[in-house]
Amino acid sequence: SYSLTIRAHSRLYGWGPSFNKIYTPVELLALAIDPESYMFEYLGRDAELHLVPTPENAWYGNVEWTTSDPGVVTVADGVMRSVAMGDATVTASVDGFTVTTAVTVDDFMSYPLGDSNGNRSVNVADVATTVEYTLGTQPGRFVFPAADVNGDEEISVADVVGTVNIIMGGSRGSELSRSESGVSGSASVPDIGVGDFGDAAGSMMLEANLPLTALQFDMYLPEGVSLAGDAAITPGVRCDGSHTVQFREQADGAIRVMLYSMSNAPLADVAGSVIDFALESELSDLSGAMAAFRDIRVVEGNSAEHRLPDTFASFTSETLVKEVGCDEIGVFAIGHTLYIRSPRAAEVRLTSIDGISRVLQVNEGLNSFEIAAPGVYVVGTHKVMIKF
Repeated sequence: SYSLTIRAHSRLYGWGPSFNKIYTPVELLALAIDPESYMFEYLGRDAELHLVPTPENAWYGNVEWTTSDPGVVTVADGVMRSVAMGDATVTASVDGFTVTTAVTVDDFMSYPLGDSNGNRSVNVADVATTVEYTLGTQPGRFVFPAADVNGDEEISVADVVGTVNIIMGGSRGSELSRSESGVSGSASVPDIGVGDFGDAAGSMMLEANLPLTALQFDMYLPEGVSLAGDAAITPGVRCDGSHTVQFREQADGAIRVMLYSMSNAPLADVAGSVIDFALESELSDLSGAMAAFRDIRVVEGNSAEHRLPDTFASFTSETLVKEVGCDEIGVFAIGHTLYIRSPRAAEVRLTSIDGISRVLQVNEGLNSFEIAAPGVYVVGTHKVMIKF
């Protein structure tokens, strides 16, 4: 314990009486350290450790800080600094208590470009890791500098394209800035057709003056509208079977969509969509509703990334097929794509206006079929106009 003497003084009255106060320090019963383990991702970085006494207001003396390997990490007054790759233990000792932090020092700048999972090789697993990170899922291990293939200090579908280039034995791709390598083009989504059973479907179209291999955007749907299942977003006709689509809902409610090719194949130079999507609605009337498509990025095969303006799409029932007496299936068309919603697996006959027919195999849920020629078709007992 210790005492404190307090005595007041004023110009008018001089010194007043003194008061003595005896203080007894709170005994330290336990000691912890925060954090108990720490990983440095880069060399030459600092991190501070904090002691946690029990009780919180316990008094303790001077702390002795030591490190098991000063060649890996140094420590002074609780502040650590990474020196070289390796493992070490930092120890704090005071008043008979000892606490430790296990420290690992890595050097993310030493990993090969494209090695996003940090296993010292670049392969398809790194593509998957970069895709997961871009979609908002934090992988177990993610080496940001290695994943940032195009060096723009953010991770996007352009880095996926760059990683594929590295795997295929090419370079990491273009280092041109967006302003230096602009693309003349636009992305658009025509009106989203609303069909039976609350179904809706649409497609993203893309026009550009450069051969493009990948696409990324955030889709914002109106309240009450959602994706029609886990396979609701699929590659369009321009992908020609060479592209993969992945999507995931983000914290702000957007659905982030990525389209890429494991061979960096360019999109086919044909008329049609790049991405098709199927939606379902809890609302009976979607008139006036709109979907927004933002942060649209397109990527060339050399991994040069370009931004396109935001686009919007309205929901419309103009392409809705009027039923002619059959209430088991719903049918509607968007462009050259025919959509059939069925309550179960079945065979449905498709007949053109000139009498040519074929049988379509449909599964439970929403099915889509590409129609080669425009015209009037009969699907079961439904009539639908296919127009390009």
